[in-house]
Amino acid sequence: MLTLVTGATGEVGRRFVPRLLQWTAPGDGVRVLVRDEARGVAAARLGAQVAVGELRDPEAVRKALAGVDAVVNIAAAFRGVPDEEAWTVNRDAAVDLGRAAVEAGAGRFVQVSTNLVYGAGRGRPAVEDDEPLPDTAMWGAYPASKAEAERGLLELHREHGLDVRIGRLAFVYGEGDAHLAQSLRWAGGWAGHKRLPMVHHADVA
Repeated sequence: MLTLVTGATGEVGRRFVPRLLQWTAPGDGVRVLVRDEARGVAAARLGAQVAVGELRDPEAVRKALAGVDAVVNIAAAFRGVPDEEAWTVNRDAAVDLGRAAVEAGAGRFVQVSTNLVYGAGRGRPAVEDDEPLPDTAMWGAYPASKAEAERGLLELHREHGLDVRIGRLAFVYGEGDAHLAQSLRWAGGWAGHKRLPMVHHADVA
């Protein structure tokens, strides 16, 4: 089995790729899609194949998917990016990647999403079957773009049989990531009963 990983150099990806390589069976492989070759050096040293290209470049994606059996899409645009970029990366590029995976014959697609698709809350813990109600007031287009990506990928599952798995992550944090510290800017306006589920990058991996 050959697995393609996007977002391999991000906070989650750079922890996930080594673990995936660690558990890869003899004869199987891992390929990472990175924007430039230098960003793939660490993964290459661990034994990963490196495909250079932009996720929004159809030709680069097609080449990266050659011979791939499974895709793990960790790539995301969030935390201060313009809404337009969030939509093009989180929704458009993710669904296009899913379509390209179908055309390449890949059987499984793992989409890393966010629990922000559930919205501000329902007065109870969310469950998987809850309809996404993303809140854009605080987080911009990020939650809505991720929710739309989920819908598009699940449509590929229904229409083409792509084995889609979606992981909705809680608030991620960890060494070298300012995510948790930056959240304090918003915390002062939160309701007293608001909870913030968190998960460390290493635990995600």
